[in-house]
Amino acid sequence: MKTIKEVIITLTVAVVLLNQTCVGSASAISDTATNAADSFPKYYSSAELGYITPAKNQGKSNSCWAFSSLGVLSAYAIKNGLLPYNNADFSEAHLAWYTGNSRSYDESDPLYGDGISSEKPYEDMVEFFMPTFTLAKGSGLTFEKDYPFNPSNDKMGHYEESERYNHSAGWLSEAILLNTTSDIKNAIVTNGAVQIGIYYNPNKLNNTVKHITQNNEIISEGSCAYYNNSSDGFGHAVIIVGWDDEYPKENFKNDCRPKENGAWLCKNSWGTLWGEDGLFWISYENSDLVNPMTFACVSSDSYDNIYQYDGFGFNRCITAKQFNTSAVGNVFTSNQAEVLEAIGFYTYQQSIYPQCSTVVDIEIGIYKNLNDDYTNPTSGTLAATFNTSVEYSGYHTFKIPNPIPLNKGEKYSVIITMKSAENTPVILLEGNETDILKYHANIGESFISLSSKPSDFFDSAKKYGGNVCVKAFTKDYDGSSIMGIEIPSKECFFHVGDIEYLEAVIKPMGKKADLQWESSNTDIVVVDSNGIIRCIGEGDAFLTVSACGTPYSSSCRVKVLPEFLKIEWITDNKSTIDQYKYGDKIRMPAIPNKNGYKFIGWSAEVPETMPPYDLKFKANFIPDFKPSIQTPSTTTIKYGDTIILHADISGAIPNDAKIVWEASNSNFDMTVSANGQTCQITPKASGTTVFTVKIVESDGTFISSDTQEMTAKAGFFTKIIAFFKKLFGSNKIIPYALKNMIE
Repeated sequence: MKTIKEVIITLTVAVVLLNQTCVGSASAISDTATNAADSFPKYYSSAELGYITPAKNQGKSNSCWAFSSLGVLSAYAIKNGLLPYNNADFSEAHLAWYTGNSRSYDESDPLYGDGISSEKPYEDMVEFFMPTFTLAKGSGLTFEKDYPFNPSNDKMGHYEESERYNHSAGWLSEAILLNTTSDIKNAIVTNGAVQIGIYYNPNKLNNTVKHITQNNEIISEGSCAYYNNSSDGFGHAVIIVGWDDEYPKENFKNDCRPKENGAWLCKNSWGTLWGEDGLFWISYENSDLVNPMTFACVSSDSYDNIYQYDGFGFNRCITAKQFNTSAVGNVFTSNQAEVLEAIGFYTYQQSIYPQCSTVVDIEIGIYKNLNDDYTNPTSGTLAATFNTSVEYSGYHTFKIPNPIPLNKGEKYSVIITMKSAENTPVILLEGNETDILKYHANIGESFISLSSKPSDFFDSAKKYGGNVCVKAFTKDYDGSSIMGIEIPSKECFFHVGDIEYLEAVIKPMGKKADLQWESSNTDIVVVDSNGIIRCIGEGDAFLTVSACGTPYSSSCRVKVLPEFLKIEWITDNKSTIDQYKYGDKIRMPAIPNKNGYKFIGWSAEVPETMPPYDLKFKANFIPDFKPSIQTPSTTTIKYGDTIILHADISGAIPNDAKIVWEASNSNFDMTVSANGQTCQITPKASGTTVFTVKIVESDGTFISSDTQEMTAKAGFFTKIIAFFKKLFGSNKIIPYALKNMIE
């Protein structure tokens, strides 16, 4: 039986192999450090700006991973105004316990029986992504005051099942792996901090800091600088809170010194008496910087419920090399009247294929009122769809632009379609169950499509025995407020000068709200507070209605057409134009005439009503005549003889048409009459010739034809007989011997 640490180490290796570039090799980070974008200042410190709380002391708990991930979330909450500085203190004990004991023992929990169970969760959680799995489930983001940390392993944690999904401090909204130095700097400026992994070797640390206690006051002097040009040491996680491009290389140890200036300012988890009040510097050239990650969160009241099936996270990846599109989806059933607010999922777009695009285009579709056949997650009504993209591997949540009302017991699905320009994005799901790590999946919960047709779904439980990692976030509906607003028509067509009314439907029926209308282009359309629109100019505009005091809104695309639309009818290079308005019934013109031709219809199907664009139709004709060659008296002609081929024309030839004769070879001399009705032929060489009579238009365009095959006899003796006939006349006596040879 594998130990928990063996299982986690196996997962770590699998994820690193899955994502060779996302962790950012040390050389990659180091190489780009000195070439960071000029938009960043040379020096930046989130600590000096008041976004970083004092360093905690993890003691001997081996839970640096919990301190670093929550340290980034604390910085994010402060910087982005979610929590005040003195209240952004999160519980490492709660996160560590439910990460090491992720298996649910509540039979009513959809995740019952899934996950890992460890007796020493603080020591065993060595995989960098595992805290993300816990936080994404709606667990582990709680306050220190409610679950205080005790560095003694045997005393901290051991919480009850009822505390598992406590998220009193907020919900995780993002956890992404960064790729470059510029990414790291941008994340520090935006989020406040970045988690980083190192191999710590105390022999590589130059700590000249002096701590002097005077009147219970700690005064720090000196510097604390770390540079490790190898991968020796033990695994450790810290957070980057700033940088100094000109940090002196002389501050590092003499026997272990980088070649250039520049370093990251980092916060450790060994208390404020270590380093510079818990901070220290790591050289840009450090060779062991791995897995740079940043986190983001939203307030605890953003959602009331989470729907999910992945009890641990993912440890299996699926790809289809022959396609660049794949899709996953989960089917959920609402427990009560709710409003669907957001969805969450994981991506690993940088995968095992180094050439894979760093950007994955995402289409999110929500389907309601699904059928009960448990075979197709798109069998219901498409309630909403929107597009986005992700650039980084990790966990993502996206707010639904117009939240979707759900009735109690309503079955709905969340479909994530992913497309990459160079290769199929990786599908992440549960799997590879061990003695320590357990999964279960039921039929009709999770679906996967590996083809270029995302509609070709199969049940993940049947094929892989695990669920895909797609989540849905909802808020309870208490009946006192509206649950949504919608403009029934998503696209409208009007004409310049039109005055129209757009209706906004408030859900549920009977609820009322103050509405606010807005036009994206007032040069095209203006709208008043009652939804009455005035079409001013040609073009497109979007009209949006919002329910005041709620997050709900709905939009409609309005296309303003010219005052009149046109239909052009073309007959024999002559045209007539009719004018219509959008939706008018189209009046068919009289059947066109063309001499010598039969009308067979227009170049395209004519709609019953006028569409929102101009139309053009060309009359199609076929010849109403056919040439034929009259059957000659003989099809074999001797040298010296002639025969006339006649063209017989059925029907009237168009005035501008002409008759043309052609021969397949030069066995005959041809003489064509001026009107082309006849063609006199005389053999000059033995062989068979195909004669063709054509009718062509004045520009040479072919109309119709007929053919006749003729055989010429022009051998030696035939030519001699023709000579004597010409010399003596056809009635003269031909020498007996010669006659016998011929006949």
